[in-house]
Amino acid sequence: QYTMADALFTASFLNACLRHSDVVKMANIAPLVNTRGPLFVHPKGLVKRTHFHALSMYSNLLQPQVVPIQIESTPLKGAKVATIDALATVDESGKQWAIALINRDPSKEVRCTLDLKEMPLDGVFKATVLAGGSPDAYNDIERPDRVMPEDVELIIKNGMIELPPHSLTILHLSTER
Repeated sequence: QYTMADALFTASFLNACLRHSDVVKMANIAPLVNTRGPLFVHPKGLVKRTHFHALSMYSNLLQPQVVPIQIESTPLKGAKVATIDALATVDESGKQWAIALINRDPSKEVRCTLDLKEMPLDGVFKATVLAGGSPDAYNDIERPDRVMPEDVELIIKNGMIELPPHSLTILHLSTER
């Protein structure tokens, strides 16, 4: 079974590839269906596995230009990897932003401060969140929609946002508010 941990690994891998897109020219996934694929086809239908949703969010919700950012995060307890990972993207006009935020903490909501110099972040913002309730949550034939992205509105106060435990959040921002 592919779990939320696999979805966050996928998102982390995509962040790394996109951050280094000057040298990473192409990345592929194989196979696409069954075995290790993001889609599982069975006689009665289709199951979108957790990493399918991470891939879908990145391909459909991010903007086309990656923006260099600075990330400061404490390490995840008992590991050398950062608790928070992030990637910022913007459209060609510089007005529509999408920020991918990963909270790797399996059990705690984590506060994160965003500082986009020209854009004060205060208020309610649209976001899409993928969180399964636990790192072990997965979709299967009996419960194909246990882990699904959800469109939400998040409150940001003075640039501070709270990320759900063990989640991928894509925050949608516009300078045309």
